[in-house]
Amino acid sequence: MATVNTESTAIAPTDGLRSGVVQAVRRVRDRDGGGRKEYQVQIEVIESRELKGRSKGANSDPMVVVELGGERQHTTIFKSRTSCVWNQSFFFTLTLTDAEFQNNKLTFHVMDSCRFGRDKLIGRYDLDIAKVHGRPQHELHRKWLGLTAAPQHAGLQGFLKVSCIVLGPGDPQPAHDKEGDDEEEITSDNLQDMVLMPPDVQLTAYHLNFQVYRAEGLPKVDTFGSIDPFVVLKFAAAIAQTEHKVKDQSPQFNMQLTLPVYVPTLSDQVELQLFDYDVVGANRMISMLLFNFTDIALKGPMAPRWYPMYRPKNRTLREAVKAISRRDIEVQSNYAGSILVGCSTELVLEGQQARVNKQLVSPCPLPQTMSYTLRFDLYLGAEFPATKAENVTVILRFGKEKRSLRKGVQSNGFVQFYQQFEDVVTTLPTERDSWPYIFVEVNAASKLFALGKGRLGYLRYRADDPVVFGFDKHAKWTPLTRDPVSPITGDEDIPGFLLFKIEFGLTAQAPPPKPRPKAALPLPNTRKYQLRAHIYQGRALPAADRTGTSDPYCIIRMGHVRVKSSIKKETLYPQWYETIMMEVELPEQMSLAPNVSVLVYDDNEVQKNVFLGRFEVPATQIRSRWPGDPKWYDCYVESPDSPEGSILASFQLIPLDRAAAVPKPNLHPQTKDCVFEISVVGLRKLMGVFGGLRDPVIEFDCGDRSDKRKIVRTKTSSLPSAVSPNYLEVMEIPMALPLNRLYAPALNVQVHSGIFRVASASIDLTPFIPWVNLMVSEDDEPEAIDDNVSVHSENSAGKTMIDIPADIVDCNEERAAPIEFSIKPARKGFEAGDRTMPEVREQALGPQSTTDATVPDEGFDCELETKLSDIPFMNIDLYRGNSRGRGLFDNLFKKKHDPGRQTAGTFKGRFRVLESDKLASYGPKLNLPALYTAKSYIVRVYVIRGRQLMPKDYGGTSDPYIQIQLGDQTIDDTNGKQQKTVNPNWYKMYELKTSLPGNSELRINVMDWNFLLKNELIGTTIIDLEDRVFSEQWKRMGSLSPKPKEWRTLWSPLASTSQGQIEMWVEILTVDEAARTPPFPITPPRPEKYELRVVLWETKDCALKYNTPKLNALGIDARCCLCCRDPAMSDIFVSANLEGPGEEAQKTDIHYRSKDGTGKFYWRMVFPLSLPAEIPRLTIQICTSCCYLD
Repeated sequence: MATVNTESTAIAPTDGLRSGVVQAVRRVRDRDGGGRKEYQVQIEVIESRELKGRSKGANSDPMVVVELGGERQHTTIFKSRTSCVWNQSFFFTLTLTDAEFQNNKLTFHVMDSCRFGRDKLIGRYDLDIAKVHGRPQHELHRKWLGLTAAPQHAGLQGFLKVSCIVLGPGDPQPAHDKEGDDEEEITSDNLQDMVLMPPDVQLTAYHLNFQVYRAEGLPKVDTFGSIDPFVVLKFAAAIAQTEHKVKDQSPQFNMQLTLPVYVPTLSDQVELQLFDYDVVGANRMISMLLFNFTDIALKGPMAPRWYPMYRPKNRTLREAVKAISRRDIEVQSNYAGSILVGCSTELVLEGQQARVNKQLVSPCPLPQTMSYTLRFDLYLGAEFPATKAENVTVILRFGKEKRSLRKGVQSNGFVQFYQQFEDVVTTLPTERDSWPYIFVEVNAASKLFALGKGRLGYLRYRADDPVVFGFDKHAKWTPLTRDPVSPITGDEDIPGFLLFKIEFGLTAQAPPPKPRPKAALPLPNTRKYQLRAHIYQGRALPAADRTGTSDPYCIIRMGHVRVKSSIKKETLYPQWYETIMMEVELPEQMSLAPNVSVLVYDDNEVQKNVFLGRFEVPATQIRSRWPGDPKWYDCYVESPDSPEGSILASFQLIPLDRAAAVPKPNLHPQTKDCVFEISVVGLRKLMGVFGGLRDPVIEFDCGDRSDKRKIVRTKTSSLPSAVSPNYLEVMEIPMALPLNRLYAPALNVQVHSGIFRVASASIDLTPFIPWVNLMVSEDDEPEAIDDNVSVHSENSAGKTMIDIPADIVDCNEERAAPIEFSIKPARKGFEAGDRTMPEVREQALGPQSTTDATVPDEGFDCELETKLSDIPFMNIDLYRGNSRGRGLFDNLFKKKHDPGRQTAGTFKGRFRVLESDKLASYGPKLNLPALYTAKSYIVRVYVIRGRQLMPKDYGGTSDPYIQIQLGDQTIDDTNGKQQKTVNPNWYKMYELKTSLPGNSELRINVMDWNFLLKNELIGTTIIDLEDRVFSEQWKRMGSLSPKPKEWRTLWSPLASTSQGQIEMWVEILTVDEAARTPPFPITPPRPEKYELRVVLWETKDCALKYNTPKLNALGIDARCCLCCRDPAMSDIFVSANLEGPGEEAQKTDIHYRSKDGTGKFYWRMVFPLSLPAEIPRLTIQICTSCCYLD
């Protein structure tokens, strides 16, 4: 909640997060017009247990392959193991629509690696990433997954322990210290109980049964015009399938497919897939149905019913298969037949085993059917792409039924049809879920010969949709959905609108049919009207120019009539206040009139104008009387669910014969004369331009550039540098601000360097108008501060305003005396005669441990700025580049990674509104030169460790090191790199000099070191040193000890999700203070050498794996194997291995001829060990010795 007090010189704190966080949130809006969002999936593969062997000797060479979105990454390979510890991390970045996100799966494949042959599957597990995202903190933390490999291998094939985090734009990174992770001892008896749940919860086994009876109307996909169909059932890692039928478009399967399910489970999506069998090549997926296991379990057995299937249209078969595999439901608009299926779940009784199975079942009675009728009357088409579409035709599809009519007639910008389609009378099941979709397709031939023919757009309806069901419907204008694979429409084309009436219901209830087929409908009576479009202003429009702004104008369309507004230059918050009048001829029945469409474009003098968005208003919602206050309409490019900017507008539709008597309104709202005061501290970290920055200047206006008095400019400045200049000016703009917040303007900020405009921003002024917004709640905060500006201040909502101290520098010099610190003594090693290791605290073992390290105890698990509420100045992001459209040369030379709209610097200052009739009551202006007397400081940056860094190297690791930037100083600590880790421990201190105010932006970059290639940026965090120097709260923190630690999130300009976190703290000292105060002695935990002594006494009740029958099953003649001549005995030994680089397993001697699994060894093993270490783990295995097996 922001508060503006016009009675003092104080500044209102502005809600928001620090720059990196806010920038990431803003990037949510910088997605494409299709409503796609960027997601990051972080995977940690921790360990496996009890893997089933796929090689001779019941061992394997395991590795884990992680698959998501068609991309695969894999762990390292262990040799001859059944239990492995990987602790490897993997990151995936996906750009998905909401539907694609809901349907995407993450798959873990545990494979037995074969050097020369094909890798063998040990087991797999599937996770729905949407379900993981819906969990607390969007994560699945250190959970066991039960692996299966049905139908080849029955039962559980082992266990895999993983962590999974799914982050959307702006989601916070969850934090876990490995010190706090429970490492409960797990045995084979309780391991299955711990899979995906707390240890006290038991898994319940179920059978998921799908009865697949028959299919009808399957498409012809083979070369010779047929299909060899079979059905596959998938849930989590379990798979079952029917036999394939040869050249049969109406196959009868009559088979029950059964999959095991252990509840609770993190997978909920059941897939029923239809394939075409191929003898030579790979089988091709034709269609897929999705079910929810939860729904099936809750609703009980589901009787057999018909399910319609669909596949993409206008694609090659390979592209169609990819679209189905991606679960791209939106483009699957071609009917692919129906399948008759029933399903149920049943509890697996005690003593029974849950397993994959398939069995024949008797044919079921066909579901009850009735006769239904579909009617479609088509009147008009409008706003089809004018230069791309001619010979427009419309096709109606309903299941396997198809209806079409002759081409429409072009007239006055409309395509006139006025035709009735022949009734579709068909027999359908009474179960509504079995009804196919109704598709209305609009096809056309392009006037550009090379583009050929294609589908302009389409509409899809459920037959039981209230818009369709029933015979009491009226004609309605409906916008078409663009076909994303059409050759004749582009991303920015509007496919058009159709005026039609569609009705569906029981044939017995249908009114008597009119003359059909294809009977012509009567033309409606028309009347002339005057449409008045009152266009007020826009906000948060997409940037289409390289300068980070647009030159927006509006086109108002109704039918074939279109009128253009004026062009507003260089702004994302244009102010028009125009009434646009146009004469239109419309049907007297207003439901037949077309919508009013408002299209927003960016004007370009040389190249094509860029489409920014649109919205529609139905004619039935427009009245002739004055509408009063206007309304904000969200603009969109592809989908109304993904708005990009807004337009404030209202409309009138007046009969033309009465229009002259209706006066033209004054759109300007009631206002109050004011002075808008801008306290300009300076710019920070300006992005360079060709030829370099020279004396940057800042220009301000509030949307009205008609009066030069309302455009103010600072003086030029390059002190202390052109990249971060200070101005220290207080400027005023006379303006009239509205009494109603609905009309609040924006402040436009532009930065010029010579002839270049290097950065810009637009700021909604609503929070600064005192009479409009004395108390602005978070819910009421206008969305104007979107793509265009990030106001950075870590103040908590609802705080009172902060007075700036008279002498900030003097306040900063009040510091405590230096403090002495001591290092804790190291732990002792083994005492003589000890048989076991002394007790060691668990946190000393993990890589994140700070036990025995010298670091401050106080700290925060977040950025320190979020705890400060007295930062006096705002930091506002400035932008450059375009979020929509491409430049003239960009289209010729497309870059693979076009940065698009990006942050080009930061404006530091504050604003306040002064009412003109109360100027004498306000306090004096800020004396910025006095407040900002430059002074030298020493900055000490202490970096402790990092966690969950984005890996940059093969194998899911990085070689991270620290890079510090402050002004023109750069510290590249490549010598301090940590090798092959995403959780590094640095324990480093860096010291820099600076002058404040001035070079105040401290950038801590975490880099990945590369031997031959260029080092890569992992992520960056930015600290504004001026904010801390001027904060009394920060100065009081750690007054008797070092400043508190903080965990800071790393961000990358190429991603909208976290790139990891680092733990650190910062000290800012004057030169005298630095001389008196030595640096804090930050040191890492000291490794100490230990011996791990393992004494193996005896074994008992061991399973004898390689006796005579088992050797014979492996093709080994047991008569030649001296150790296994007796089928009831075996030679056994014990192997132990301490996980770690270079460590080899140690073995006992062999106990020969063990008959009951008993062996006696009395054997001691000694392992050298340093603690703390990277999660040391001891693995002990009981092995069978055989002269024929390794």
